[in-house]
Amino acid sequence: MDKRMRRPVSPLERRRWLEELESGTGVTQIAKRNRRDIRVVKRHLEIAEQERDLRGAHSAFIRSRLEQHQEKLLDETARLRSIVGSGQAEGVVPAGSMGRRFHEALMEHLRRSTLKRMLDRYREMADAYVEELGELQEQLRKRLEDSNRELPPLAVTTRWDAVVLSALRGCLYEDRPWSSEYERVPRREGFDFFRWGRETITQIPVEEETFRKIEGIHKALCELVEARLPKMRETVAGMKQLGPQIAEELEVLMVKAMVPGRCRYCPA
Repeated sequence: MDKRMRRPVSPLERRRWLEELESGTGVTQIAKRNRRDIRVVKRHLEIAEQERDLRGAHSAFIRSRLEQHQEKLLDETARLRSIVGSGQAEGVVPAGSMGRRFHEALMEHLRRSTLKRMLDRYREMADAYVEELGELQEQLRKRLEDSNRELPPLAVTTRWDAVVLSALRGCLYEDRPWSSEYERVPRREGFDFFRWGRETITQIPVEEETFRKIEGIHKALCELVEARLPKMRETVAGMKQLGPQIAEELEVLMVKAMVPGRCRYCPA
């Protein structure tokens, strides 16, 4: 037997045979043209078909995974848009592990874009706001913890710090004026309620001595807020200005239904 007929068949060669077969060339003619045993040609044509099917299946699998990956990126795009569009600070980076990974993936896809630089600047402001707010919350908590020992049981709401923070948020995000002014609401002779804005701080009418103590605590709480208010106003104003610009760019990605670029999590 001719030794040349025993030489190995490369993947490229058998793919070419398959192309010839599908273009109308017979198996016998392929074997003669390539000086191959017809049994070798038939066997490698079968292998070539299997390889093509596997390549097709792999491509379809990767394509489906890329589509799922893009859907998750677009979900994160929509979530982020809802936060920055209104100038919010909390939740820019998701709290959960999986949420953080999808956020990281989106940032990697956008890493060479102007949008990424805008998001980085927004996150700096959001982080500064959250840090400032956290410090204020701790100050309020400690001040109330110390002050409540001076007051009769059940005299004031357990939500006092939440009431203060709600008023702060209204000032920052709803353009409501900040005011420490309060109202004395008489209930019966010598006993009054302490009302601040729309909230009644006292749960029961209190006598004058207790009322004066509550006045002092209220003043201290307001001073803690007012010390941080200018910086927080400036930060929120910056987020409100930049946020809608970012939201508009994120909307473009959502309309295109595709996030450009690649990340470490992209299927390959």
